[in-house]
Amino acid sequence: MVISQSSNHDRFTGNVDNCLYKITPAGKIKIFVEGWLLHPNSRVISLRLGSSDENLVFARLVHRPDVAAKIPNIKHALESGFSATFEMNQIPTSKMQITLAATLEDGRTLISKLEVNVHKYENMSERQVIEEKQESSPYGSIKSREDYLNVQSLLYKAFLDSNERIKFPVATTPEVSIIIATFNRAPLSYACLCSLKAQQNTSFEVIIVDNNSSDSTRELLCRLEGVYVIQKKENQHFIVASLEGAKKASGKYLLFLNNDCTLFPGALKAALAVFSEIANVACVGAQLIRPDGRLQEAGSKLFEDGSCAAIGNGEDPLKAEYCLRKDVDFVSGAFLMTPRTIWESLGGFDRLFVPAYYEDVDYCLRAKMAGLRIIYEPNVKVLHPEHGCGDSQVPACLMERNKKKLLNKFPGYFKSNEGKNGLKSEPTEVKNLSKKFILFIDDFVPRREVGQGGPRSEKIIQELACRGFEIGIFALNEEKKEEAEAIGQKLPGLKFCRVIPRGDLLNCLLQEQSNYNVIWVSRPHNMEEISRFRDLYPMLFYNKKVIYDAEAVFAMREVLKLELQKGIKLSDTESGRILSKELSLIRNADLVVSVSKYEAFRFKNFGCDKILVLGHAEENPPEALVSFSDRMGILSVGPILDDEAPNADAFKWFIGNVLPLIDKVYGADYHFFTHAGLIHSKKLKEKESARIRLPGFVPDISPLYLSSRIFVAATRYSAGIPLKVIEAASHGVPCVVTALLAEQLGWKEGADFLVASNAEDFAFKCAMLYRDEKLWNYISNNALDRVSDEYSMATFSSQLNEILQVIS
Repeated sequence: MVISQSSNHDRFTGNVDNCLYKITPAGKIKIFVEGWLLHPNSRVISLRLGSSDENLVFARLVHRPDVAAKIPNIKHALESGFSATFEMNQIPTSKMQITLAATLEDGRTLISKLEVNVHKYENMSERQVIEEKQESSPYGSIKSREDYLNVQSLLYKAFLDSNERIKFPVATTPEVSIIIATFNRAPLSYACLCSLKAQQNTSFEVIIVDNNSSDSTRELLCRLEGVYVIQKKENQHFIVASLEGAKKASGKYLLFLNNDCTLFPGALKAALAVFSEIANVACVGAQLIRPDGRLQEAGSKLFEDGSCAAIGNGEDPLKAEYCLRKDVDFVSGAFLMTPRTIWESLGGFDRLFVPAYYEDVDYCLRAKMAGLRIIYEPNVKVLHPEHGCGDSQVPACLMERNKKKLLNKFPGYFKSNEGKNGLKSEPTEVKNLSKKFILFIDDFVPRREVGQGGPRSEKIIQELACRGFEIGIFALNEEKKEEAEAIGQKLPGLKFCRVIPRGDLLNCLLQEQSNYNVIWVSRPHNMEEISRFRDLYPMLFYNKKVIYDAEAVFAMREVLKLELQKGIKLSDTESGRILSKELSLIRNADLVVSVSKYEAFRFKNFGCDKILVLGHAEENPPEALVSFSDRMGILSVGPILDDEAPNADAFKWFIGNVLPLIDKVYGADYHFFTHAGLIHSKKLKEKESARIRLPGFVPDISPLYLSSRIFVAATRYSAGIPLKVIEAASHGVPCVVTALLAEQLGWKEGADFLVASNAEDFAFKCAMLYRDEKLWNYISNNALDRVSDEYSMATFSSQLNEILQVIS
């Protein structure tokens, strides 16, 4: 029963929580009453009550922390409690009239008469009665939102009946700008402002944007001092009003506060403390408490279908789990504090969600994708009658509409969560679902015919699948989507293989982020994309490892290419500029993988200390020792996908500069030269003749290796390790290579292969190796031993295990 009357039109409010009677052994009727009584402007210092005006007894005044928690805008609410016992001559009916006479600190006495419900109790002390009632209603005496609104209305009416004004100090450099959008509900706005007035030791300014309220809000605003008021001619609703208010803000932090929120003492100070104690915080949210004392929200969860859930809704706010500061998916816009710099960098609330709802979810989501944290702070306590600003049916409609807008805005971030027959499945929290899932990002689906590290990547995937890993592939530079995806589907352990445009990579990463926990990136331009995403959206990589399979310092290839084109050695400044861009990618990788000790040494020289080696795996085929006399011809291998590729330069240089010298000086007893591999250039395909054979891609290349007498690798600029040389050596074919490849392999010149420094030298060593059977056998056997020692499956498997151990 809410107390709301007085004899002289001054107002106080309160509640009679319990009115109980019992019959004593002497036959007397004893009445026990407890409740609380509050005047908005003056403390009650004495209270008498009874069943008639003549027989009033003094009540015992007690502290009521539950009332203080629910009406924190009145500083003396803690001292509002009372209890009293008096006697009656007859047993009361189910209802009785009680008179209360309250003496205020300012000297006035207010009298109120009200009718209350009466209940009988027996065989219990008064203390037991109180404890039983508190146990059955543990959240205090304002038991409903309606009661709370009635109380606030009475307090607001008392303010309007007085000549008082609410004065805020003017802060020239406020720490916080508090932005409040109002539309009617003046009593709640009054309670909100009173609670702000009570905040201590915090410099702030208040900015109110009134959306053309039709109640007494304008009268309230006219009685404010030190508040910046923006009066609108129409209702622009929460988002637009908040954006306009934020433009006027000068504080270091912005607090977006619903006008139906009432702050507990110290709330602002507690919120600000989070920013000083934790780095990279974008938003701080409050412990929102309902008028009945139950928890409304301790931060919120976001689910895969775009729906949301308030953490702890309806539970006791004093439970240990809700008294701990923690990261959450998002916090409610009812109380959302954010640094102004972050607000401006993220662009504030998105007008897509006008008039309201889901703007807080969207803002927090964008902040988390930028690597910032969303913090729930339990010491920021706020009383919030949910939907205190309007009809609860309208928000439900807006929430459903704006949920769909959020899903459409981030199509890759959320998984579809629709069950059969259009029925919605139970929401599942967005989380990492797999512990052994590696996502590969490369230009191509790994396969032999495209070369460029494809055979090695294919072997890596095969070995990972044997270890129980699931595999996903994003291929960013395939021309024939369906064909490439069909090839990828044949790989072991594959969960998906997708050929996607480079511009769709971010959305695809978001879509699959709940699956993979390791990203394996090949090639500098792909790592550049991942590095950029990791800078912009660090939370996308939370609990995920990034492996940069650099193979080699690719920038060195560009340096060599430019030096060949210009005919001069680049300066340290020029080569340093080319190298610096690629080496900067290392910082966003958890581990760098190189194909050789030589390349790993290069990375270490450039300051990379998180590098491991994963070479190639070649097994010597049983027929490897095909004799010298049973072989003929010169062989080279490698796809030529564009005219500027290293393989294209090597092919053109060999047939244009080396092969003519072999014919002229040493004769044509080599019979023919074969280059196996895809060739996209029509101009290069025209070089085919009886002595220059171009079979294209050969699915099983072993017969070519086993029938060729020597292998040539005329590469003049490249990075990594020449798989084709290792493959040839594993088939017993001795090789002639350029000095560049010799350096990359680290093998012994004159023992494991022959090395040439120019066209004349290359032609001479090809002819010598082709004709000298003793030299041929010596080089062939040594190279076989090299492959067996350095590129066996056992070595490859051991290197891969070391990588997996590091990233785990």
